[in-house]
Amino acid sequence: MLKVKWTFHAISELKSIYIYYKLSASSVVAEKIKRDVLKAAQGLSKHPLSGQLEEHLSSLKKDHRYIVVGRYKIIYLVIDKEIFVVDIFDTRQDPDKLDRSVK
Repeated sequence: MLKVKWTFHAISELKSIYIYYKLSASSVVAEKIKRDVLKAAQGLSKHPLSGQLEEHLSSLKKDHRYIVVGRYKIIYLVIDKEIFVVDIFDTRQDPDKLDRSVK
């Protein structure tokens, strides 16, 4: 099993998503989204290559992968014996915005 680590940017994105749904919907909705994202990211520890390669980041010469949870892509890298969650990206956004944090 690999260890899952979160970048500051990914944590910040998840917090922003949580706050948005807490204010616009409810605490219950916000908690469910957060819980689902965290659970899926933790599941990568057992199956690190289960995500597809992220084609929008292929120019970075690193094998960024992603899994989808609801409306969100969990973008991650597998490096040695660790998984780094680098972004939580809303799939409704323009995919060209995806490289905003991982360069």
